Amino acid sequence: MDRPGVGPYRMQLLMEVAAKAVKIMTTGAWHLSFDEMDIILDYIRCGIDAYKRKYEEERENVPENQ
Repeated sequence: MDRPGVGPYRMQLLMEVAAKAVKIMTTGAWHLSFDEMDIILDYIRCGIDAYKRKYEEERENVPENQ
């Protein structure tokens, strides 16, 4: 996860994911308010942060080759 930058292909993939999330939130059977969309984005951020912490902990616990 230590990338110096995001290349064009990777950025395209990230934009596709973002577009899908926005489409789901704006064109679903339920019409979400802006407050509800903020809640969803907060849940996404919490999930990302939890995964990142887990990834970093696992990375710290890997013994170095001697």
